[in-house]
Amino acid sequence: MSAATPYRPSSARNLALVAVFTAFIAVLGPLSIPIAGVPVPLSLGPLAIYVTALVLGGIRAFAATSLYVLMGCLGLPIFAQGGSGFGSLAGPTGGYLIGYPFGALAAGVVAYLVVRRRLNPALTVILLAAAAMIGFVTLSTGGLIGLIFNGRMPFEKAAGIVISFALPDSAKAIVAALAAAAVHRAFPALAGRASAKTAR
Repeated sequence: MSAATPYRPSSARNLALVAVFTAFIAVLGPLSIPIAGVPVPLSLGPLAIYVTALVLGGIRAFAATSLYVLMGCLGLPIFAQGGSGFGSLAGPTGGYLIGYPFGALAAGVVAYLVVRRRLNPALTVILLAAAAMIGFVTLSTGGLIGLIFNGRMPFEKAAGIVISFALPDSAKAIVAALAAAAVHRAFPALAGRASAKTAR
């Protein structure tokens, strides 16, 4: 039995993956439901971030998410509720936008530590969901700072808003973990792993 040589995607393929997932985030990002009395809507943007992070890993997910934020700042209406422009970064939700790439980076790095270990499927999904929640904590830290400084909220109120999204984002994390686990089973090379057939 010979050791398999890990597959390493080409630069062109990495760029293509970043572009595809940037578009994926841009499609889901505007889909949101406003919440009365709260400046932060319930958005599918974080779900797209989690899926991107768990599938692409930290560096590529950071690139895709950063490109998404840049495109929105340049005027494409791809932020929550169709928002756009650099002024969005100075709004109450600007901290979330700034936190998105770092949340994707954190979740992606942890996710690839998981998928490269070839754990059993159930444990993989659980740990991938936990990785997504690490991303949630990271991007929520940006959101908290934005609410305090841009939204001029007291810490207690801002923290209450951020914490209120923990439950819906837990559901998003589970969905993202199930999707990412399926993708990695079908395409093990995404994480630099050889397939089961080539590993023999």
